[in-house]
Amino acid sequence: MSQSTEVSETLKPFKSIGVCFSGGGYRATAFSLGVLDYLNRIEFEGKPLLENVIAISSVSGGTITAGLFAASNAKGETFASFYSKLYSFLKEDKLVGEATAKFMDNEFWQTTTRSRSVINGFALTYYEKLVAESFEDLKPQKIQGHLKYVCFNATEFTYGLTFRFQNVNKFGNYELKCDQLQAVLSDIRIADAIASSSCFPVGFAPMIFPNDYLENHESQEYINLITVPKFAKGVGIMDGGIVDNQGIGSMVNFDKSSQEGFPLDLLIVNDVDGFVMPPWNPYQGANSSEGKEPFSSYVAGWLGHLQLKPIYWIGLLIGIFGLIFSSVLDVFFEKTWILLYGISSGLIGIFAVLTSLGLLGDYVVKKAKNEVQGMVKNVLPHALLDDVERFANLEVNQVKKMIINRWTSALLMINEIFLRQIRRLNFDLLYTSSRFENRRITSTVYQLNGKQNTISDEEQKEKADDVSITRRIKESALIASQMPTTLWWDSEDLKVHRQDNLIACGQFTTCYNLIKYIQKLPEEYQTEHVKSLHKALLEDWKQFKSDPLVFVGK
Repeated sequence: MSQSTEVSETLKPFKSIGVCFSGGGYRATAFSLGVLDYLNRIEFEGKPLLENVIAISSVSGGTITAGLFAASNAKGETFASFYSKLYSFLKEDKLVGEATAKFMDNEFWQTTTRSRSVINGFALTYYEKLVAESFEDLKPQKIQGHLKYVCFNATEFTYGLTFRFQNVNKFGNYELKCDQLQAVLSDIRIADAIASSSCFPVGFAPMIFPNDYLENHESQEYINLITVPKFAKGVGIMDGGIVDNQGIGSMVNFDKSSQEGFPLDLLIVNDVDGFVMPPWNPYQGANSSEGKEPFSSYVAGWLGHLQLKPIYWIGLLIGIFGLIFSSVLDVFFEKTWILLYGISSGLIGIFAVLTSLGLLGDYVVKKAKNEVQGMVKNVLPHALLDDVERFANLEVNQVKKMIINRWTSALLMINEIFLRQIRRLNFDLLYTSSRFENRRITSTVYQLNGKQNTISDEEQKEKADDVSITRRIKESALIASQMPTTLWWDSEDLKVHRQDNLIACGQFTTCYNLIKYIQKLPEEYQTEHVKSLHKALLEDWKQFKSDPLVFVGK
């Protein structure tokens, strides 16, 4: 199936490679480390295949790996140094603890211009413990290694578009682009880009650009930027996975605008997104008699504790009367009733407080009712207002059920359904375009775990020749794919050696997909170097079959 297009004719297998790393917490971080390690281990034309990787695009947990690798490559450090640093960082598993401690440090936040937030605690921890370089170090003319293009993907909350922290093309996106924005790129820390990319919704509040990114708020660059109306009040920056959890869009853009005048010869997309979506289960509610009263009565009962009650001012009057009577006895009969005086004073104190709280409660309740009514009237069509007011007669259990079902289904839609639809759209950029024919590989963390991964059984069957997927490989891949999206290892992770299995999964899945890719290449591209690479891959696969973790840590 040889291609006659101009794109196909310029294909030079493995000459220039782009790599995408998806989001997925430490699952993505460790899998990505395994991918890079294997690309560095296998050789092509007498040097590590990794040295042909000129572009890298990442999201969320994948950006932890990509950020440190880019900084290390820019400085010309050895791959072994990078691997050791990230492996130890993951093994120590102190990220959450140190980020939380930073957030709780009251004195520190008095010395910085950053807003006090948990995600800024993570950003500072990345800076202190992982990568201290900035985008000044990633300027193409300064990079000492093989990388040319670097992009860490986030999402901005002004226009809802991808916000690209990248060293070529436009920093940010087309809606926010301006000279003032481009002027501050060199001052942006890689650690802040990592935090921005991994700042997932619900778990964190957005970082604020430029306030949280530029330390010196008196610099001319900062002042120039905030005078731009779009940045005057700050732009919220969050997780890149919201609009592209695989970083494909950024890589496709680079491929189209390649300064060398030719496209990437190979794009490897590494995706650790789960293939199984947890089904939504409706909340059934309790069957007991508790919670059967109308919701309006239930709420009224609670609000009643806050309102002014007759007993409060009656008790206050009794106390005042007792104090007056005690004073009369003292004046006219020269007799002091200490007990009566004490009781009266006590009653005045107690019921004066309760009366004050009641008056305040009345005000708060009325204010709250007015606010809620105003919100409802502003949000709902006028024709529905009468129907909505009838909700007050629903039982408490029913209202609870409605709230829980609404909340859980909304979370599932945001965290699963919506992201999966975006994922399909981004993969369409690769698999519906003839431009990427013979130029694409997709590696997934679950690909070799032995489970059915797609709706169509035929589509997921692996067909590489001379390759068998052993039980041990399936077990290792299953351990890797079963990890939830977290930035820590729990007791179960430690028990099954999740980190090492994730790295191994990145290694042997990359090996496997390179074998498949070569076997499917048209004959015209089967050069001696390509055949030699295929042979080396098969030799490595023999080792993976007997021990999937054979190369971890070596």
